[in-house]
Amino acid sequence: MEAAEFICDNALLDDEMSRVLSWREHRLTALGYPIAGATLLACAPIDIHDVERLIKRGCPLDLAIKIAA
Repeated sequence: MEAAEFICDNALLDDEMSRVLSWREHRLTALGYPIAGATLLACAPIDIHDVERLIKRGCPLDLAIKIAA
């Protein structure tokens, strides 16, 4: 998905926010989250860095997402 294609809450986002969401989607997929879920989760108010830290400590991805939410 191109950064300009991100839509959260039915609102087309500006370029900067689209780049942020694209980065979040990329990080989530790099951590192993499926692309469809990562696209939706990129719009969620979770701290991706917290998710990364939890996974590095051995926490399963789905649990890390729940904890960070």
